[in-house]
Amino acid sequence: MSTEGNKMTRAEKESDDILERILSGKQISETVKTKRGNFIIKFPLPYDLRRIEVSLAQRLEGMPTEAFTPEQIREFRVYAVLDYVIVEAPEWWNKLSSSEHCPDTEFIAKLYGRYLQLRKKTQKKIGESRFVGDSRKEQSGDEDEIMGNGSLSNITD
Repeated sequence: MSTEGNKMTRAEKESDDILERILSGKQISETVKTKRGNFIIKFPLPYDLRRIEVSLAQRLEGMPTEAFTPEQIREFRVYAVLDYVIVEAPEWWNKLSSSEHCPDTEFIAKLYGRYLQLRKKTQKKIGESRFVGDSRKEQSGDEDEIMGNGSLSNITD
């Protein structure tokens, strides 16, 4: 947004497509107003989801998932997600080393619910996106050159 009130600049109007915004490096987030303060929750990208899963695995402390009930695994996932997607929070929250230290489980559930709403809404907008991006095909005219042979064999760590 521009600094003059709520007027959008021409560039912002032209790049209103959510997929284009994400691919250009913009973070998608929303403010969640609660009785315990305002939280800013971001939309996680696939890279973020991998990091969340790693955090979940760390919470298992090397034990197999079968050692926990499905409910416990869901709770661990909620905490891992909130620890990652909350990018701004009230001072009291920031003093916690993890969302696991918040004793108000109903509040945690509501924050997680708002995250799920943001994710669902954003995924829907991504699906509706008309963004086609820059097409190198138009420049080179050789689709095989652009797409390769479809193999992942050239990818290394």
